Amino acid sequence: AGYGPTAAEVAWARGIIAAASASTAGALRVAGQMVDRPVIERARAILAEAPAT
Repeated sequence: AGYGPTAAEVAWARGIIAAASASTAGALRVAGQMVDRPVIERARAILAEAPAT
């Protein structure tokens, strides 16, 4: 225990995935951050590492 993503990382990842799911663009901007495929993949990896809630 203690080696998973932080609550802030999980919240960030959830926001990225939600925005990406609602968009049809290849890249988008979330809270001023450029979001493209590598960022979305990182968000998915964070959520995969997070404990189920």
